[in-house]
Amino acid sequence: MAYIGIKGASRARAEIEPPPHPARRRTQEERRASTRAALLDAAIECLVQHGYDGTTTGRVCERAGLSRGAHLHHFGTRPALVAAALEELAMRRGEEIRREVAALPHGDERIELALDAIWGWFTGPLFEASLDLAAAARTDAELRASLAPIERRLSHETLRCCRAMLAAGVDDSSRDSLIQMTLGTVRGLALLPILQPGGRSAAKQWAFAREQLARQLRAHVAGTEPAELPARVEIGDDALPVIVTETPMPLLSIDEVRDAVERARR
Repeated sequence: MAYIGIKGASRARAEIEPPPHPARRRTQEERRASTRAALLDAAIECLVQHGYDGTTTGRVCERAGLSRGAHLHHFGTRPALVAAALEELAMRRGEEIRREVAALPHGDERIELALDAIWGWFTGPLFEASLDLAAAARTDAELRASLAPIERRLSHETLRCCRAMLAAGVDDSSRDSLIQMTLGTVRGLALLPILQPGGRSAAKQWAFAREQLARQLRAHVAGTEPAELPARVEIGDDALPVIVTETPMPLLSIDEVRDAVERARR
């Protein structure tokens, strides 16, 4: 057998084995999409961790590992970046919620489980970040204009998901008044942990509100009138008036919400 040296062996392998394919270069569109996604991911993380005031373009770009020029190229202004991040977050969260709605079992406990799901939508750091944006938008016309169409889409999608859980389907509007009352109640109680960190008011009052909302919804299904709700709910040292409204409340700042809660306690 003939001996083949190192160079000869390498040459022989080169003749037998095809050269490896060079890595495919990404297209300009792919690079653009990757940069945009990195900015949006970084903006979402900043919003959750630092709030709107702390979501500066410099911090977002640093977290994304990109230059400020990339931000200017893709979004131009901070409100535009934040609005796009909120829309991306809403899309991701919407997919999770739709899966949650689809997995909700039918049966006697469906209403309570649906109410618990809605409560979960409005608790946690993501809800706190959205509140921070809402408060900032009250005095920032550019941010408010950027968020308005997203908020309308979110409200519409939230209503459809609630109908899927609590009515006969996404096109059944017969329980919209009760759904709006439910959403208003949940949003209001979800503010308490922010105003009173470490307190148990929200959990205790949600337990009562959940029971009353379930009674209202079941009465509507049965075509009967539920018993009148109490004008005041006493739970230990906590007492807040029960306010029922079918129209959205005006946007309030955190300070205004705090003042309203204090007036209610008096």
